[in-house]
Amino acid sequence: MIIGGLTELGITAAAKKVSRIEFYLSELERWNARYGFIKADARELVSRHVLDALAGLKLLTALVPVGGSVLDVGTGAGFPGLPLALFVTDRRFTLCERKSRERAFLSGTVALLKLDHVAVADDLASLPAVRFDAVTFRAVTSLIDMYALVRRLLAQRGVLFSYKGKREKIETEIAGLEGLGLETEIHDVSRPEGNRERHIVIVRQVAPAP
Repeated sequence: MIIGGLTELGITAAAKKVSRIEFYLSELERWNARYGFIKADARELVSRHVLDALAGLKLLTALVPVGGSVLDVGTGAGFPGLPLALFVTDRRFTLCERKSRERAFLSGTVALLKLDHVAVADDLASLPAVRFDAVTFRAVTSLIDMYALVRRLLAQRGVLFSYKGKREKIETEIAGLEGLGLETEIHDVSRPEGNRERHIVIVRQVAPAP
């Protein structure tokens, strides 16, 4: 199912990357059975979470330069940040999650997979004074609230990279950004087998924040 989904997304993956995804999923299923991180069976973990995260892979690599940095806020059990990091090994990722069990799972998985380009953090306030090329998030909060939270952490041309659902709701959120010197793009990344509407919204600062 993973390979078929990657083909559907137009992603060519080496066997090592596929095996890393499979290991991540096996660890997630084991922890999920005990702690209930996500209400999903094995098939749903692949389709609704892993492949959903990877739907943004090509966009993200086009926006973040090699050697650049990505912050994933409210990552939970690693979505969307960890699947992206498993495929994009020439950028640095920081997975930020407040819940201790999810954070323990992430730290253990990162260590077992020897992902030297991935760090795990517990809170935005604890992050060092660095600037990220992209801040990713999924099902965390609105665009305007996330921008308020992370704008101090964005590089000069850094972007919010948000996984959102229905376009109508997205357009309402975008309207709330007026007057902040931001530009937005909406990309439809819905998958035929996903059975739900999926968009990625890119928010970029083009003028100094007020």
